Formats: sequence, structure tokens, C-alpha cells
Amino acid sequence: MTYLVVLCPRCGEPRYVRSGRKSMYCFRCGAVRDLERVRRIREVANVMEAVYLVQQLKLRRGSRGGGA
Repeated sequence: MTYLVVLCPRCGEPRYVRSGRKSMYCFRCGAVRDLERVRRIREVANVMEAVYLVQQLKLRRGSRGGGA
């Protein structure tokens, strides 16, 4: 199973989704978007690598969770 690391087009929050899905939900702003219309950062082979990449992207942009 592979995972996609993507950015929410509304707020820019990084997250990962299982490949093969048609849409994504952003936990930060609540946006629901078609995966064809979001920016894909990378496709990875396992969930642990996806989690690590999302954490690194959040650290780079200074986002450590919290509300919208």
C-alpha cells in the first residue's frame, strides 16, 4: 500500500492519504477536496515514512497543530 503526502489547497496544511482515494479531508480547515486538484508532494511506500514527511513539513512551516 502506498501513501500520498499532499498539501491542502485551502490552508496549505500538509497531510497524508492512502493512494487510491478520490478525495481528502483537511483536519485543520475542514476542506474536502478531490485528490486530482491538490498539490502532491511525494508518494511513499509505507505509512511511517508518510508520517515522518508530514511532521517535517509542519516543522518547516512552523505549524505544530492547533486550530485554523
